[in-house]
Amino acid sequence: MTRQIRMPRFLSNNNGAARIAGFALATVFACSAATASDLQRLKALSLTELANLEVSIVGKRPVKLSETAAAVYVITAEDIRRSTATRLPELLRHVPGLNFARIDSGEWAISSRGFADRFANKLLVLIDGRSVYSPLFSGVFWEAQDLPLDNIERIEVIRGPGAATWGANAVNGVINIITKSAVDTQGTSVMALSGDEQRAAWGRVGGEINANTHYRLDAKITHRDALDEGETRLGRRAGFRLDHEGSANDHWGLQGGLFSDKGEDPDFHGWFLLADWRKSHDGGAGTTLNLSAERLFSRAVSDELIIGTGQGIGTEVLTNLEFELRHQLRPWNGHRFSLGLGMRRTESELDPQGIVLGIEPRDRVSYLYTAFLQDEVSLVPEHWTLTWGARFEHNDYTGLEVQPSVRLNWRLSDETDLWASVGRAVRSPTRVERDVALEIPGIPVDAGPFGTVPLALRLGQNPDFGSEDVIAYELGWRQIVGDFMNIDIAAFYNRYKNLGVYSFESPELVGLPPVAVLAVGHLVNSGRVETYGAELAVDLRLSEYWRTRWAYTYLQADTDLESPDALAAGSGSAAGSFPRNLFSLHSAFDIGERSEFDVWVYYADSLPEQGVEAYTALDLRLAHRLDRGVSLELIGRNLLDPEHYEWGDNAIGGQAHPVGREFFVKLRLDY
Repeated sequence: MTRQIRMPRFLSNNNGAARIAGFALATVFACSAATASDLQRLKALSLTELANLEVSIVGKRPVKLSETAAAVYVITAEDIRRSTATRLPELLRHVPGLNFARIDSGEWAISSRGFADRFANKLLVLIDGRSVYSPLFSGVFWEAQDLPLDNIERIEVIRGPGAATWGANAVNGVINIITKSAVDTQGTSVMALSGDEQRAAWGRVGGEINANTHYRLDAKITHRDALDEGETRLGRRAGFRLDHEGSANDHWGLQGGLFSDKGEDPDFHGWFLLADWRKSHDGGAGTTLNLSAERLFSRAVSDELIIGTGQGIGTEVLTNLEFELRHQLRPWNGHRFSLGLGMRRTESELDPQGIVLGIEPRDRVSYLYTAFLQDEVSLVPEHWTLTWGARFEHNDYTGLEVQPSVRLNWRLSDETDLWASVGRAVRSPTRVERDVALEIPGIPVDAGPFGTVPLALRLGQNPDFGSEDVIAYELGWRQIVGDFMNIDIAAFYNRYKNLGVYSFESPELVGLPPVAVLAVGHLVNSGRVETYGAELAVDLRLSEYWRTRWAYTYLQADTDLESPDALAAGSGSAAGSFPRNLFSLHSAFDIGERSEFDVWVYYADSLPEQGVEAYTALDLRLAHRLDRGVSLELIGRNLLDPEHYEWGDNAIGGQAHPVGREFFVKLRLDY
């Protein structure tokens, strides 16, 4: 059978070709307008600096990016500044291996290496090491994470399991958003944004209490119009941060904030606090202590959360308390140990409404106890490094879980690294899976001679539902070519088992004459999936003033749900929730000393099971510094089509809306 190749729409119609031709001419004109005398070096990390950039996402201690035996990608502060994003999730769109789709004005489907959904449950997200996943469904309410983007120092992303370091739910990847120290945000900054779909204002004040203690205060407000017939959302946030550098090689910090994001439904509000202490010891050893508290109120009652019903699941009040103590030491030459202990207390109070048939218990307090050990062994100094370790966790649902990993890095030269890894990760059960019974009405089906009647899905809870797990195998290669190119390739093969699926009994006609079809499903751990693919990232420096970054992802899945009547739970069908091919490009060009021109291109393959066609998105950014502390940006997003869908309707997950063309202007003052 010959597979038909679907061309991107902008390449298959004359209007799109004309737009691309016009864009190309504009780029050439911009290049020719810049002269050698007024060009400055691109304000990004050099390839050598990028390779030597230290990341902590793999082992919770700083390691050079080039020496990590994992598929790691870093979004730097410069990438963030030159992006067209206005919300945190939008920064993740161009990361290789990540699946990104916008559903509504404040809703996204984001995951790593498949299993994408609005409630994707196999990706762990942290902010300064503080987990922000919801134990209700093991996913992230992205609407509640509206950080000021200028406060972010970098975003570290690991594709593939990170469970040996970060624990349960770090199944397919980990995202750690690292915010800037108060020392790096001194002075006053104000930004205003206005466009045809959104308005926003943000302000920040930073100062010092004394020579060793600095503070930051910030606030942000956003208003986002509805996509099509979706919902309008209003977001508000205020935060603070304190950083103190002690005289005994120690540092302590305290940060917190209040936030709310409200629409027609759902809406969120809450607060958080995070305290950390770090101390450096002789011989490269160090100790870190993190303490955090969070309270989140979420409400989903009459949203399109469940399509065709106009009903949600009710309200939840979530309270998290967490601490972690880590210590790094070098007991003998050639070894570097990391040890850690932690505890997380979660209190979830549910007020069921809408589609919830029952919940037992209504309020639940659960505990998670953790311990981890990692040893980095220098087998051959400067060439072979072996990293092995495991995380041991005890949760109230399934008891003890062990998540080991082994990573090997082979440094052939200063420019070439090969690496391989194998690891196990688990996803712990959630409250929805263990405690909640649902009934989803209103999905129309053909009942033969009785015509079209609504289908009701009755989904029962399973108090014996266990953990899902994966064994993941990875290979990678990193290469620096001269001073103009950096290549990063990763390939993977994952074997999942015990995935949650709903096994259904034979549907029954309800009423006489039939008024509905009732299908009763029971959640079981019988799903099996194999996924494999490859990811490519290329950083190309065309000149001292022109930089491009390319990314390509290929992903495939083979699904065996062990039952013809099974319905995947949690994050939907593994094979139909992600595009097979993804491509992105960022072209960053400096025009003189004061102007910048950025082009962002993103192509996503079709989602046949959701009825979503392949699409290409083009974003443009033109920025100019009017004065030393005044800058102006003009941004256009999704410029190739009047609108396109990035996601389809889900029985659980709500109704998707088309993403349209958008323009806005940003004005920033720094003083």
